[in-house]
Amino acid sequence: GICFGHELIAYAFGGSLKSLGERHRSFTEIQVTQEHAMFGGEKKFTVYENHLVGVCDVGSELTILARSDHAIAAFKHNTKPIYGMQFHPEHHTNEQFGDEVFLSLVSSL
Repeated sequence: GICFGHELIAYAFGGSLKSLGERHRSFTEIQVTQEHAMFGGEKKFTVYENHLVGVCDVGSELTILARSDHAIAAFKHNTKPIYGMQFHPEHHTNEQFGDEVFLSLVSSL
């Protein structure tokens, strides 16, 4: 799930969401909290985000993979091929690392 899909998946598996108060529309630094092949060994990288709501907690079936300074940026399901990314890998592909993360994830499935 990307952006709203990320939020829906988190909520469906027992996570919680928070309003950011205003639309978050900018490049954001992401900190990897758990290594995964989709990050290509990066520990932090920049992505483009555009959303009003952030995931602040995930249920026990999901594992947090990365965070931004305001929300959970990426997670995966513990046993199923389900992933969530708050950021938009399809925007600003020349200025951010989101498209590489997305393509690495799709290639690994």
